Amino acid sequence: MKLSALKSKLLMCAFALVIAIVTVQAKVVSFTKEKDGITCILDKGLMRVKICMDNVVEVKYTSLPIFLDKPSLVVINEWKDIPGFTVIESSGEIVITITKLKVIVNKLNNSIKYTDLSGNIILSEDGFQ
Repeated sequence: MKLSALKSKLLMCAFALVIAIVTVQAKVVSFTKEKDGITCILDKGLMRVKICMDNVVEVKYTSLPIFLDKPSLVVINEWKDIPGFTVIESSGEIVITITKLKVIVNKLNNSIKYTDLSGNIILSEDGFQ
């Protein structure tokens, strides 16, 4: 069981590192909730947080006004059974809660923090305040 949890954390770290490398500081202007996650309109592009499993998310970013229809080089699963999730917007943050994970988006700079349901930080980008 511990090996499975470690694999999940490593997978999340890999996703976060990809985002940290390609993300520029951009403010979240608005967002829409969709059946499998959220799409944020930024002042410098778009960001998509897709719920894949109860402990796995896929984050995509583009500086373009639309996402290009290109297959991911990292995620090849189609994730047909999307778990339930909630989205709450508070001052300065968008909080996505899945059954085993919270994904918190900072609206000022689109940085992301991943926590367990108790709020213990699993991973956080440097720009998260």
